[in-house]
Amino acid sequence: MSEPAEWEVEDPERRRGTTWLMLIVAAFVILALIGLSQPMILRSAKAAERTEAISNAKQIGLALLEFDQEFGSFPNDETRVMVQARMKTNLDLSDRSSNA
Repeated sequence: MSEPAEWEVEDPERRRGTTWLMLIVAAFVILALIGLSQPMILRSAKAAERTEAISNAKQIGLALLEFDQEFGSFPNDETRVMVQARMKTNLDLSDRSSNA
């Protein structure tokens, strides 16, 4: 066996320092990538919320149009009696809150 050349011998202390440096650089790169991708993630979340809001508005519009076709007008105090009679329900359809 031949002895290693002088330039091939590694100093254990130097090797540990290089490992820590590589770890710090890798952490910095990961943090930089997270920081750069954050605006894209926020933009897609806003787009999803906007799409959901538009979908909900369409559903409300369709429900109002179907109500108008079935009862002849949009919901009000006069249609409450017709709805209760036709649906045979004892639900409180008063105007105390939007959840009623």
